[in-house]
Amino acid sequence: MSPLHVLPTLPLILKVNETFALFSALGQIAGNRTVLTNNDDTQTQHPFHGAEGIYREETRYLEEYQWKWPGFYLVNQELKESHILLQQWAWTDDLIQRVGLSRTLELFEDGIEDELSFENTGFSEESFVVQLYVREGFQDVLSVRGWRSMSSPRALQREESELGCTFSYTGSDGVVLKLSLSWNQTQDEGQLPEAGFWRVRLAPQSHWKLCIKIKLGQLPASDMAGSKHVKQKFIPKISEHAFPEPKSWLSRFDELNVDILNKRVWEQNIEDLRMLLLRTPYGFYPAAGLPWYAVPFARDGLWVAHMLMPFALDISESVLRFLASYQGLQYDKVSEEEKGKITHHLRKGELSRAGILPFLKYYASVDSTPLFIIILENYCQFRNDWSLMKELKPVWEKSLQWIQKAQHADTGMLTFSPSGSGLAMHSWKESGDLLTHVDGQPAHPPLAVSEVQGYAFRAFKAASSFYEILGETEKFKEFQKRTGLFGKNFHELFWMEDRQTYALALDSNAQQLEVLSSDPGHLLWSGIVPQENAPALVETMFSKELWSGWGIRTLGTREARYNPVSQFNGAVWSHDTAILAGGLAHYGFHDKVEIIHESLFTLARNQPDGRMPQIIGGHDRNQFQPMPFPHACRPQAWSAASLVYLERLTQKKDPSIC
Repeated sequence: MSPLHVLPTLPLILKVNETFALFSALGQIAGNRTVLTNNDDTQTQHPFHGAEGIYREETRYLEEYQWKWPGFYLVNQELKESHILLQQWAWTDDLIQRVGLSRTLELFEDGIEDELSFENTGFSEESFVVQLYVREGFQDVLSVRGWRSMSSPRALQREESELGCTFSYTGSDGVVLKLSLSWNQTQDEGQLPEAGFWRVRLAPQSHWKLCIKIKLGQLPASDMAGSKHVKQKFIPKISEHAFPEPKSWLSRFDELNVDILNKRVWEQNIEDLRMLLLRTPYGFYPAAGLPWYAVPFARDGLWVAHMLMPFALDISESVLRFLASYQGLQYDKVSEEEKGKITHHLRKGELSRAGILPFLKYYASVDSTPLFIIILENYCQFRNDWSLMKELKPVWEKSLQWIQKAQHADTGMLTFSPSGSGLAMHSWKESGDLLTHVDGQPAHPPLAVSEVQGYAFRAFKAASSFYEILGETEKFKEFQKRTGLFGKNFHELFWMEDRQTYALALDSNAQQLEVLSSDPGHLLWSGIVPQENAPALVETMFSKELWSGWGIRTLGTREARYNPVSQFNGAVWSHDTAILAGGLAHYGFHDKVEIIHESLFTLARNQPDGRMPQIIGGHDRNQFQPMPFPHACRPQAWSAASLVYLERLTQKKDPSIC
């Protein structure tokens, strides 16, 4: 093996708006074929192996795009502005390069251009072969992930020419997808799409270039605006939204003086946030994460909007306008839409368009609606301008009505019951085995999850502020009183004196789920915790059962369901830990905020790519290095935004708004 050989390990992700490409560490899309790398070495499979591809609007158009050039080794590569891959390969002999290969792959919204430039740097003629394997995909991203596949036969068509080929796929809903490939050099053998084959003979000091262009198309084009659904008055008067340039985007956060030790991590995560932006008629909306969630999720978008304040208030406004436009209009059992409810997420893949999955416009979220009201208040506070609150008054008033309707008749707590057609859990911890009693037995709905009550409390408090500003005295007094009674009632129902924390939830009989969890961190953030109980609660949150050293475990180590590698029953989420930090700042525990800041920034520095992991195992920091979940999104929006939030909290920028 050449000493110049460089073998990266993490997959590469490029993105432009709703189009992204997931490559292996060497810039290949292997499909189900054995990865063909330099000198036919076998590359270790990365966590997303089998999911590589070029995706647009939730469809994988291309599932294999794989080069083979025997004898060449990768010596350098760089991702530029999140959509350009630069590589240098070398064919060497005793450390002397015989032929160099420069590769420039650029991703666009409608495809890619991949240019290979071979240079004979020696003084003898050189001969070699270049092969390309290509296979179309046309699969919903949820099929790629293994959720569900289309049962009907795939209607594929193919047209070929000497310098190109086109694939067409007609979906079950009549949408036609097209994938076109073209190349600038006539092949010597074989025929794309199965394989391309070029024999190359290079005279000394000469060049040979091969360029592949791939175009992606859809008829009819989908509409992120959802123009048949939305209220056009919530669209701001902006004719075009140009993606922010990397330098100008980074400069937004210059007010935060980041330690030089964290510079690489900081710049990587800020760039990830820029890369994840989706263009909508309302402005930019942060996609939840890649590769599985390149769509607008309400909960994720709202938390990102909050964490980036006041440095990206335009993003916060876009999120609020977008979600206002998709507010529920009527009852629908399948999508769980209800009047006044804020959506869970929207999807555009074939499984959702065809109604096989209920995710086209999906509303199974009990927390998006109160969070919407809270983040609207935060936005107006940071902006010191209440005009958006006044404009969106019909929206947040309907949201308040939905919250009150969702309150349990006996307890007054905000509850949910799954419909059976979609997600079993409607709070942020969406696993079906999460809400269990101390003996591990599942709780029965309707369920009242603790942190959701904190959100409802803070939403009621925000509403009282709204009405005070609007001069509606009776409404102001009503919600001021409602806030106080709700908080008092919550504490009586959820507080566990023997464990000095709050129950995870209440079941259908209003019985406490008496387990230690990370959820009370959100309660501190909401401000619902009485001042006299805060010190004891904070001590519990930093106990050995919950604090791993890297972050807050979702479930305590002594609980029946604890599993350090279970997403919601023991793992550590970076955004969950950052929200705890916000709660600590709210109650004045700034020394604890510093502990979380050190832990999460160290965690990010520990990563080879500098990205903040979405989830890591709940193992103790003193015993194990952090173990990121292999199939979690990377990059992921609220994880990256957590670092911005922590810097704001530790530098006490606008500490009154945590």
